[in-house]
Amino acid sequence: MIEEIDRIDSIVSDFMYLGKPKPIILEKASIEEIIAYTVSITKHHADTKGVTVETNLEDQVPLIDCDERRLKQVFINLIKNAIESMPGGGKISIHLEKTGDNGISVSIEDEGCGISEEVISNLGIPFNSTKKDGTGLGLMVTSQIIKEHNGELVIGNKLDEGARVIVNIPIKQNFKNSSNTSGITN
Repeated sequence: MIEEIDRIDSIVSDFMYLGKPKPIILEKASIEEIIAYTVSITKHHADTKGVTVETNLEDQVPLIDCDERRLKQVFINLIKNAIESMPGGGKISIHLEKTGDNGISVSIEDEGCGISEEVISNLGIPFNSTKKDGTGLGLMVTSQIIKEHNGELVIGNKLDEGARVIVNIPIKQNFKNSSNTSGITN
């Protein structure tokens, strides 16, 4: 019953976010702490599915300009998707690195079934989900949050070998000069 209430709460939250978006509140935050938090939040779910999560976080990544609460939502959504792609268990690898002078890249790679090209082309479309109880809103919300951070979501894949999702976002935000138009790319 509690799981079902949590699922309903998540659906309502996604609807509220999409229906009435609020401006992002930028503050300096540690991306390492955001990732550690999301791994700890999803640990029980991973354990029950026989999934292990390994992190490889590059040293000395500076604090980033972000809405910490929303980035936590992004990584929770992506890690949950990776866990659910491996019903028989497996491993998720999360890798963080600094890219260039003003960027970070977070890669989440699983050993699941992968994603067909047809499904990849429909990712992010509301109410289109491959999950039995999915709404298709999670990846849409995730993509929107990344756009708000002037970033991009890149989905890579090897069918029957797993998927790799990469989140690229700037360290310092400069909304005066940004187009804020990036999104899901393959």
